[in-house]
Amino acid sequence: MKLPPDINKIFLDTISGDIPVLEFERWVYSNKQLETILSAEDYLDLISYGYKSNDSKPGCSGF
Repeated sequence: MKLPPDINKIFLDTISGDIPVLEFERWVYSNKQLETILSAEDYLDLISYGYKSNDSKPGCSGF
């Protein structure tokens, strides 16, 4: 799936560590566009992910 450039940038910036994971979490919950462009399964995975766990930091096995 190809994401719109602005959304793709948020994902890449989070993975690279430029955006903190908890800021990304807030963005996920506030961005209404994600629900319409992602599959239902992907969207559910994204909103139910444990962002506050230690494994959710970029570069860890959970992210």
